Amino acid sequence: MDLNVSAEIDMWSAIDIILMIADEFCSWRVWLCIGIAVGIVAGLYYKYPEQDGIWSVSFPAAIIVTAMGFWWQYRADRT
Repeated sequence: MDLNVSAEIDMWSAIDIILMIADEFCSWRVWLCIGIAVGIVAGLYYKYPEQDGIWSVSFPAAIIVTAMGFWWQYRADRT
């Protein structure tokens, strides 16, 4: 049981480190678009829970919205 607790703590430490690094390199614009992408995916899965091919719509939508966030940040950094 101690091994599982230790692995869980290590996992959360790794997630905290990844989020800390992402916070340093990503601005609020990117995080906003990532949140919108997660909302789109969650909304699609909530609205159409029984559809097998919903991933074919939600995955590209999430990629496009996230890419738009990086593009928005790139444009903001140039000015």
